[in-house]
Amino acid sequence: MDKNYDYHPLFISFINRWYYMLAALLLSVFCAYIYLSLSTPLYRADASIKLEDKKSELTELITIKNIYDRSSKSETEKFILSSRNVLTKAISTLNHQVSFYGDGDYHKENIYPFKPAIIEINQLQDKPLISPLFTYEQIDQKRFKLSFKTNNTSYYRELAYGQQIQVQGFSFKVIPIAGRPIKEKYYFRINAVSEVLIAVRNSLKIDDNINTNILNLSYTDANPRYAEDMLNAILSEYQNYDRNQRSMSMKQISYYIDTLL
Repeated sequence: MDKNYDYHPLFISFINRWYYMLAALLLSVFCAYIYLSLSTPLYRADASIKLEDKKSELTELITIKNIYDRSSKSETEKFILSSRNVLTKAISTLNHQVSFYGDGDYHKENIYPFKPAIIEINQLQDKPLISPLFTYEQIDQKRFKLSFKTNNTSYYRELAYGQQIQVQGFSFKVIPIAGRPIKEKYYFRINAVSEVLIAVRNSLKIDDNINTNILNLSYTDANPRYAEDMLNAILSEYQNYDRNQRSMSMKQISYYIDTLL
């Protein structure tokens, strides 16, 4: 049995309550604007590595079992790329032990690679300390303001450049950059190596294509320049590691041949 429905009363009901739909639309647009304004955009840097397994006739004849054997190339290289040795050296090459921030529209933004001053840290070993967010403001070429706030401490000083500063378990100096007068207010945080290492591992993604010898790497960060530089530093240290391991392997083969002769 066919029934004919009359949608006209329903349509009239929607028309009569147009202000509800308009309010819902405006509320949705407002919520979307707030979300996009407050959320931090993320940028991704990508790279690919082609794995090569070059074996000469000599290495096929010699029965030395090398720890760097690439029988499982993809898994081995993924482990090496995300290893503490490679990542720690990549972090040190960027000299990113201090992160600088500037005031954005709604939140503080990492301004890497720009540095309003040089922070010389006396003790470079990793510390189980949480650095406060220091506020730095230049007064002139000889003096600056340094302040921070924590739950139990409020610190504010006018200090001289090059003066030794010991606060919150950290010991460092602030050195001005010649020819760079800075009048804006900036912020910086001293990073522990372990904290940066965890952040790098969480941002680094390594995927391999099935039945291929290609690894795809990506690094995500709120600062596009930092993402690109960090990924390049990881690749550079990986190449250095690969080169050193091949050199060690050749030395082992050479020593074995000399022993036979």
